[in-house]
Amino acid sequence: MGHSASNEALASRSWRISTALAAAWLGLAGCGARTSSSAPVATTNTAPAGAPAPAQQAGYLIRTYGPKPTLVTSTTTAPNTAGLFAWDFVREATGGSASANSDGSISIVGGGTQGNNSQVASAKSGSAAGSFEGIAFGGGGYFEAVLKFDGWRGQSANPKSQSGGWPAFWGMAVEHLAITGEDQVPGQAAGFENFIEMDFMEYDLENGQRNDEVYGGTLINWYGLWKKTCPDSYCAIQNSYASKIRPLTSTVNFSDYHAYGALWVPATDTSDGYIQWYFDGAPNGQRVMWAKLTNLSKMPPSRFGIGDLQHLAIMLGTGTQYPMTVSSVSVWQHSSANNLIH
Repeated sequence: MGHSASNEALASRSWRISTALAAAWLGLAGCGARTSSSAPVATTNTAPAGAPAPAQQAGYLIRTYGPKPTLVTSTTTAPNTAGLFAWDFVREATGGSASANSDGSISIVGGGTQGNNSQVASAKSGSAAGSFEGIAFGGGGYFEAVLKFDGWRGQSANPKSQSGGWPAFWGMAVEHLAITGEDQVPGQAAGFENFIEMDFMEYDLENGQRNDEVYGGTLINWYGLWKKTCPDSYCAIQNSYASKIRPLTSTVNFSDYHAYGALWVPATDTSDGYIQWYFDGAPNGQRVMWAKLTNLSKMPPSRFGIGDLQHLAIMLGTGTQYPMTVSSVSVWQHSSANNLIH
């Protein structure tokens, strides 16, 4: 990354970005992000054979990760597993615990400090500065986790429903998380970064929507110098609040297993890139689109295109009042050629 920073600042540049700043990003405009709408979806619990339909529509027919969630301390995991490390980027402990169950699922119990989630990730910081272990995904893909969580009923009336963190399935550029320096913007001061966050599912809209049966899906392009370009963190370009809402029918039960998915298709010279969210295989909420990024030095950034040039480490976590169980985690892609595997 080519700059110095205090340990406190480095630690703040991981999950705390998504938690402590939640109120800020919920109110931000979409900065011109292109969206298209869809209606609330009903709930199903059917498991598609082979590649899920959303993956097939993009030609993502190869499962490059998963489906069995496996807690690991190294990258030597068996085939057909989703190796998940205890969160360990920038040496930030998040508290809580994760444990394997006899049926092959894993349980995550929140216990984090300062509003942080307890979570597991497909990668972690390596022993050498700027390195990581595990896998980060590049070039697009269909990301899906089958999970359930408790504690959600009645949270729409609780103004402190997010105080201890919340259930989430999300990804962030490993270039940022592992401090590789590859998110440095050319021509800017050392430490001036540009990186993506893709939130596939966050149970963080219930109080704002006055509705228990809703979750959020967000795309964030973070950029700038930490607490300098913008006062509280990095600067952020996000999809509009309306396009963050993943509406569901009133009969949904988050305590049952459901499949939370997101389809990421990179932009090309002739077509826009996009992300579309899915619930139990059905599209849910608005699609967010972006043009191909052609100039890394352009500031402010070109609305999410940086994500097509980076690699996502994916995370699963939950807050203190929402115990979570994860049954499966999968990534479907054209191939693993654009992934980083260390």
